[in-house]
Amino acid sequence: MDKSTLIELLRYACRAPSGDNVQPWRFTWDGVRLSIYNVPGVHNPYLDFEERGSYIAHGALLENLRISAPHYGYNMEFELFPDTKHTELVAICSFSRCAKNEDELFFAIKERVTNRRPYKIRELTESEESTLYKTVANVSGTELYIAKNRKSIQKIAASASGVEKIILEDERMAEHLFSKIVWTDKEDREKKSGFFIKTMEFNFVQRFVFRLASKPKIMYFLRKIGLPSFIAKQDAVLYSSNAGMGGIVISDESAESFIFAGQALERIWLTLTNMQLAFQPLIGMTFVAYKTETGRGDLKDAHAKQIEEDFKNAKESLGVTSGILAMLFRFGDAEKPSVRTRRRDPDITFV
Repeated sequence: MDKSTLIELLRYACRAPSGDNVQPWRFTWDGVRLSIYNVPGVHNPYLDFEERGSYIAHGALLENLRISAPHYGYNMEFELFPDTKHTELVAICSFSRCAKNEDELFFAIKERVTNRRPYKIRELTESEESTLYKTVANVSGTELYIAKNRKSIQKIAASASGVEKIILEDERMAEHLFSKIVWTDKEDREKKSGFFIKTMEFNFVQRFVFRLASKPKIMYFLRKIGLPSFIAKQDAVLYSSNAGMGGIVISDESAESFIFAGQALERIWLTLTNMQLAFQPLIGMTFVAYKTETGRGDLKDAHAKQIEEDFKNAKESLGVTSGILAMLFRFGDAEKPSVRTRRRDPDITFV
């Protein structure tokens, strides 16, 4: 594979989602094999644990790479974590020639986007449900759960939004949140990473209040008057507007399992994009809850109790009885988002 083809292929791969758009990857190409490395320490330390959030992003990247390769006349295979002494080496990919063809999800890669607008409330069709289950049927080590009952959806939405109250009430988590926000178009063009405020789809008043909340002294006052609880309640209403909510369950907390979760996430997201449906991942609560449940968290007692209850309610509402609920999401009909996040060019070392 020549360099120009590799670069184009990686541009598709790097359209994968990542928390706060941190894009935690770099690449090495030796003319035959592509090595993919994790860039450690870039994900939210209060939501992530042991790079698992980054591995979800890498799973999505690998799935994009696998889907895109046939467009350029290649099949792609990969080996996960091939060198136990170099844990930053996530995968080594090899390519073999094939006739050029298009995977049915290929053109959705450029169209995939997080949509935080209100969705139309309607019932999920049997055809839509069947398609979603089929798209992840062959993704190793993952199970898809879909909630269609409106009462269950409302419970999951309330559970998913609860973490936002915790984040805004916890000074450390709030400080980190606001440090990652990109506030202007100019800053977004220059950085091409970070959490661009316009993707929140705030109106002018909401954006103004959120900017004020980024000031610690003002945020202290806003906590006193109950802003975190108000935002969580508003988001619970927003999240419950959809055609359905889903969850991806994995068997264990190994790095490989979170890679598989990322692959499943991307396939579901691309499939919904092809179906002209909107999608929003809701991962924060599941990570904070699992950290707390396994003794890795350091939340205040009241927050720990709240997140554990939210996690329990979400799993019960989805029907999850075993495994790890790695992420939640909502999907449905909505207007297109007003903006989308930018991507950096792939960081490739040629050797």
